[in-house]
Amino acid sequence: MRRRTYQLAAKGIAFSLVLTSALVMMPASHPQVEAAEISEIEAQQAQVQSELASLDSNLVQVVKQLEDLQTQISDKQQEIASTEQSIKDGQAAADQQYRDMKARMKSMYETGDNNSLLAIMAESGSLAELVSRVEYSNQLYTYDRNLLGAYRATVEEVTALKKSLESEKAELSARQGDLQATQTNLNTMISSKQGEASNLSAQLEEAKALAARQAELERQKQEREAAARLAQIQSQNQTNQTRQRNSDQGNSGSNNGGNTSQKNKGNGGNVAPQNNNNNKNTSQKNNSSGTTTARYSGGSAIVSYACQFVGHPYVWGGTSLTNGADCSGFVGQVMAHFGLLSQAQANSHGYTSVTLTSVGKAVSESDMQPGDIICYPGHVAIYAGGGVVVEAQNPQAGIRYGRRYNQWSGPVTAIRRLGV
Repeated sequence: MRRRTYQLAAKGIAFSLVLTSALVMMPASHPQVEAAEISEIEAQQAQVQSELASLDSNLVQVVKQLEDLQTQISDKQQEIASTEQSIKDGQAAADQQYRDMKARMKSMYETGDNNSLLAIMAESGSLAELVSRVEYSNQLYTYDRNLLGAYRATVEEVTALKKSLESEKAELSARQGDLQATQTNLNTMISSKQGEASNLSAQLEEAKALAARQAELERQKQEREAAARLAQIQSQNQTNQTRQRNSDQGNSGSNNGGNTSQKNKGNGGNVAPQNNNNNKNTSQKNNSSGTTTARYSGGSAIVSYACQFVGHPYVWGGTSLTNGADCSGFVGQVMAHFGLLSQAQANSHGYTSVTLTSVGKAVSESDMQPGDIICYPGHVAIYAGGGVVVEAQNPQAGIRYGRRYNQWSGPVTAIRRLGV
């Protein structure tokens, strides 16, 4: 019977190990997405957005310059139109003055009327009157010539002004063409950058979705691994308990037979019970020893013992491993079971998430071992190895195994090791 029990236990452990290996080696259904890839895409997206903002700013400036140029061109066109009208008016006045002068000269020198030189000489009563009338005729002629020259000078000046205005308008039109070309280029670049930004947004969403899926798969994998490890521990506990019961039954039979054999063989019947008592105390003594080897064994024993109570309720202020305990009550009772903490203080709930941060020896996160106490703000747990803890988590979860040690609402504030 004992041999068959060992065989079944061995098969259970082997099955648990095979299941754990299969779960660990299970391939992911999506490509791995690193946080650095998401950060790189976000950096590229930020760069493109910055370039878009710069292009938009440049486009706004170009549009404003185009509007100003259009206003200047319109003003120049009005000035040119006004100048053209001034040229027409001045030319018309000069032409009229020239016609009037020709008419007077013709009347004076060709028709022989009262204003002709001969008439002036014949009609003048004195030399003074003659000189006066001739001088008047000359002044009139000079006036006409000067006025005609002024009109022509004005026409020439206005014509030059018109040419200058037309040249300025041409320069403005050329600048307008350049700005319009710049505007077209900016619009093309903005359209290209918007497409690039859209592609990056799609890539970022896809990467985040893949990362979320990857995280979910990893979480499920960790839960499966934790369940497999818990099943292995529980199977090992059951095997140990079965062995212990079988050993106790065998020892009981040896003791009964020892009374008979003691008469014939001396003290041989007392050997097995004595050794068994020593073995029963070995685990606890090793857990409190200061040697490293004993510490490793003790840590595994602590985890194995703590996992026996997985599934039991969480009770605020409780210290019962079976009827309910809170986080510090659970840790205190488990450690007190091995003599690593005071049983009396554990029973009175004398250990809290604060006081447990100063018990034993402080160790670093990189040096954590099974059986270490992990302290958080307002919470404590027992490190079970493989990155997970066993703990009295909360009223909803109860005493639970398998949470990642670094997935708590607060940071790790202390890691304490007892028995060293």
